[in-house]
Amino acid sequence: MGSKAKLRHLEWDSNFFGQSIANLEINNEINHELDLNGYSLIQCKVPCDNYVQINNLQECGFSLSEGEIDFSLTVLSYDIDISLASVDDSSQILEICDDAFVFSRFRAPWFSEEQANVFYQTWAKKAITGEHDDCCLILKENNIIKGFITLKCLPFGEARIGLILVSNKYQRQGVSQKLLSMANQYCINKNISKLFVATQISNKAAINTYIKHGFQVNTLSYWFYKKNDSI
Repeated sequence: MGSKAKLRHLEWDSNFFGQSIANLEINNEINHELDLNGYSLIQCKVPCDNYVQINNLQECGFSLSEGEIDFSLTVLSYDIDISLASVDDSSQILEICDDAFVFSRFRAPWFSEEQANVFYQTWAKKAITGEHDDCCLILKENNIIKGFITLKCLPFGEARIGLILVSNKYQRQGVSQKLLSMANQYCINKNISKLFVATQISNKAAINTYIKHGFQVNTLSYWFYKKNDSI
């Protein structure tokens, strides 16, 4: 798609979903030599104000999947205890994940509901063991997990929230704010000064939660997908 456009095969995604998936990185020009039909699914994220790229994608058969807001926060110490999830907590965490990620770009018609559920459950399991995200923090009272949050440490004193989820039984009880405070404290303990998190533009509850906690908008983007049913 641009003179420097390139397709990058996503090996883990392809193996997990059982289809060939690639990520497209584009410039502002269309590159007609780029083969956009060699994968069953191609994803591309572009800034929401780059109308040239958006038009190019639509001309090449891409469809809008979801808008994304990326937030950033300079972390503060909350002087609170944090609780790391263990393998013994897995069953409760996976139960919270089940059918919970309504706002996601991993949705129909590109992915089935079952695929999305397994994807997020796998993500959570790997965070518990430190295989994907570095940790999974939980809010647990009387042996009941009310919610969890996962974090991945990045270079240059930064970290990113991967998943944050509150059990349906404990919605609207301030659990998400407590989890974000725990994430802040985890970052302080690790000498991390900047925390990032992304959510879908359609997820108004999450947006309000992050703003209430002091996060500021960093970037606004759109995710586009191109699906080739013949592959």
